[in-house]
Amino acid sequence: MCFAIVTHLAFILTFWTYLSAVWQLNPGVIAFSQDPIRTPKPAFSIAAVDDQRPVSASLGTLLTGPQQTVAARFPESLERTLSQVLKPGFRADSARVPVVVQVRTFAYSEQLRPDGRIDGSFKISLAFKTFRDQKLVPLTSYTNETKYVRSVSQTAPLGGVARRAVENAMNYLADWLPANREATALVKGVRFVFKDYTQNLKDSDTVFYSPKRPLTWADFGGKPRPGKNGAAVFASFSYEGKPRWINGYLQVELTFKTYVQKSMSWVNPSLAAADHNGYYLLHEQRHFDLVKLVVERFKQRILVDDDMDAEDYSSRLQFLYLDAFRDMNRRQEQYDAETQHGLLPGEQDRWNRKIMDELHRAEEQTQGLLSSKWVQR
Repeated sequence: MCFAIVTHLAFILTFWTYLSAVWQLNPGVIAFSQDPIRTPKPAFSIAAVDDQRPVSASLGTLLTGPQQTVAARFPESLERTLSQVLKPGFRADSARVPVVVQVRTFAYSEQLRPDGRIDGSFKISLAFKTFRDQKLVPLTSYTNETKYVRSVSQTAPLGGVARRAVENAMNYLADWLPANREATALVKGVRFVFKDYTQNLKDSDTVFYSPKRPLTWADFGGKPRPGKNGAAVFASFSYEGKPRWINGYLQVELTFKTYVQKSMSWVNPSLAAADHNGYYLLHEQRHFDLVKLVVERFKQRILVDDDMDAEDYSSRLQFLYLDAFRDMNRRQEQYDAETQHGLLPGEQDRWNRKIMDELHRAEEQTQGLLSSKWVQR
């Protein structure tokens, strides 16, 4: 163990001596470690480093003596130096945002202290941009200043000061991107993925629509109400959205829930007992089918809506949902009015065929729209 420590210290002293020798031969040349800079699970890649400083050859000035200054520089250009440490750790990936790093400020400045030591300052200012419609658009920027104190001969830590500043800038960007993924500059467009929730749990108060699970009178668990109607079903629908960032697009996964609430649906026991052929139960089932038809048309409106965009998709979805909800109520009232709540067999038979024919066509139309394109606006 002691040997390892001595060897390590000896290596540090040797390396320090080497850097001092390099400094003496090439005053102002700052050693900058070329180990790749990384962050955990980066959401971005470095597409390019663009040095936009007015005087790109200099990194500011350093003191080499009480009255002597020298221009600071790296062994290679700043663009090449930063590219070598950033690109390997932030490689291009289809799931990452490509970022161009524009260097605005990257400079040392120093002044002599009364005690003979040197007060130093390193300033960095970077602008981060990405591509949209083949143009560079701004994301965010990072500016910071690091203060340090050194002796005239203590030049080795200078590269570390700049490297830590670059590391901090990358950490800042790594935190900023996930919190701002819906920013206009980041999103190429919005895409929708549709899912229907059909899982029915035992003893649940909710029946979710599934062709494999038609209604039964056992689903009508509410207290019967007085009046001329022998049954009533509470059928409705909702949706949930889960946005994700995928390959530059805001992909919104919409889960549609078409359901019947058992505790709010009811049937007169005498009607259920007399419904041997399921005629009246089918009338209630068609109410449920009508809601599913409205949901399919709601999906289609989303897919063809000209006003849908990534910036305001949520409020647009809500607007279309309310419009579909009003359509559902209108069609349910029309259905009951024309069938007289199922008391007119001829009209009931016509509506049975009408609802199912329209539902099958609507489902096919929805699938056709989904297979032909994803919405990208």
